[in-house]
Amino acid sequence: RTARRTWRIWTNPAAASGGSSAVCAISGGVVSFTGAGTCVVNANQGGNGSYGAATQVQQSFSVAKGDQTITFGALSNVAISASPVTLSATAGSSLAVAFTSTTTSVCTVSGVTVTLVAQGACTIDANQAGDTNWNAAPTVSRSFTVMPATLALSTGAAGTTKVGVAFSQANTATGGVSPYHFTVSAGALPAGVSLDASTGAVSGTPTTAGAFSYAVSVTDSNSPTGTVAGTTVSGTIAKGTQTLSFTSTAPTNASGGGATYTVAATSSASLTPAYSITVGGGSVCTISGATVSFVAAGSCVVAADQAGNANYDPAATVTQTIAVAAAPIAAAKSGVVVPFNSTGLAIDLSASITGGAHTSIAVTTAPAHGTTTIAGDVVTSALLSTSPLSVGEECMFVGLSKLDAALPVFQQCVVRETCV
Repeated sequence: RTARRTWRIWTNPAAASGGSSAVCAISGGVVSFTGAGTCVVNANQGGNGSYGAATQVQQSFSVAKGDQTITFGALSNVAISASPVTLSATAGSSLAVAFTSTTTSVCTVSGVTVTLVAQGACTIDANQAGDTNWNAAPTVSRSFTVMPATLALSTGAAGTTKVGVAFSQANTATGGVSPYHFTVSAGALPAGVSLDASTGAVSGTPTTAGAFSYAVSVTDSNSPTGTVAGTTVSGTIAKGTQTLSFTSTAPTNASGGGATYTVAATSSASLTPAYSITVGGGSVCTISGATVSFVAAGSCVVAADQAGNANYDPAATVTQTIAVAAAPIAAAKSGVVVPFNSTGLAIDLSASITGGAHTSIAVTTAPAHGTTTIAGDVVTSALLSTSPLSVGEECMFVGLSKLDAALPVFQQCVVRETCV
């Protein structure tokens, strides 16, 4: 509609009245146009004491449809994740404005609501078709860019937080333009843990106990790039649990005074174990460092411990039980007669050896006028001298060797030589 026009009708002292209220209206001497059509204005004067009423006069004219314009402000670029978007525009006629999309592959319109379909340029037309009193308004178009979804970063909770146990924490990016690049933007990761810059995953095996706090940020590949920081991840890495296991095998044929045993164990935390005797200490076995010595028959229990440190709790004690036999003892054997200048006499000592196991026997003092050979527990002795000998002149001492032949046996079997 055109701007309101007023007509001033000066009828003094007469009165004026409108003849078509749907098209125009009068107030005093001012005519207002309310619609298109014919407006008739009547002028009347009722007279007074000196004058009679005047004859009414009329004036009529046509009122055309009004022109209208649309006010439709510029539209800002918006992320696709902001869908739907509400439109607003007004017409000078106060009639409702209709919206349509000319880029339906990017955006669609229903009423005043725009649904963002894809990234790209979205163009919206605003129209007002007019009515019986108003001409159609010129179309007003507005365009904006549908941007990628707003970059966001979701910070996951940390998993198990303990030394020696796998640690994991996820940081998930959405929106923006991939690929993404993740960085630690605040604090520091626990020792032994690292961030995958392409996936945002934090993982590893913590090596140090104590408190930690960090935050991860993500940057996308948009132009210009966008960066978003996640929430802070914090907690405490607890001390780890360690276990001990023996790597040495306890001897099954230990005997008092026999071979020593070197005990060995490992800690799952790679810490150094300490060894002790918990049963039989002193009376059955002793230990120095990792070397176990066997003293007498009985049960010897060797323990391995690890006291822990700043990052690991103490390990549970592990033990080895060793059955220790008595030292091998050979009883005296007398009355054996070895003929002079003979090929030899076989002397079987097996029945006279008692106590722990032995591996061999050996001649510790050989006869001065003869020879000896050994096969198992049998000693063969021969006298070869042509010189006359007295009875009991020579003695041969036979000793027992322990399983590892490390120590002599002090109780010996004596074989007396008899000359005939």
